[in-house]
Amino acid sequence: MYWILKQNEKGYGDNLNDFELEFEYAHSKIVSDPNSALDILIRMEKIQPTADIYHDIIYCYCEKGEYNSAEEYFYKYYKLEGKTGRLYHDYGYVLYCKKQYELALKCFSKSLKLFPESWRTLLNLSLCYISIDKVEMAEETVKKAYAINKSIDILITYCIILERQNKDVP
Repeated sequence: MYWILKQNEKGYGDNLNDFELEFEYAHSKIVSDPNSALDILIRMEKIQPTADIYHDIIYCYCEKGEYNSAEEYFYKYYKLEGKTGRLYHDYGYVLYCKKQYELALKCFSKSLKLFPESWRTLLNLSLCYISIDKVEMAEETVKKAYAINKSIDILITYCIILERQNKDVP
């Protein structure tokens, strides 16, 4: 897939499928190989910047632990994304990674006002609450997330919360 960018560094022309395939490939590598994903995404940004590309660049930098670099892309991301639940969620995630839990809580809360059914935001909000020892709030929040999506990630988080409260795991 990487060759697609090398073949046509000035743009993808009419072949949007190549661009989409390249993006999907980079997206799939964010966790397993953030350096390769970042190389591809930065090249794509120069050709055709999109909110999705900025979103993934931010997450690549987070995977690499380069949170200040992630924050540098937020203005570009904001210009294309606007004040959406996803934007607030993503900024909350960066702040959470930087251990700025109070600020992250504010971002996740703003995200939920715009998209109250976001189980991912609820899950991240509960992790923030755990990090600042507001375990009861974490439990309440993770229960809301689990009611929306009964995923294993949410169940594991709930078990961690119960363990912190010295309660039995069901």
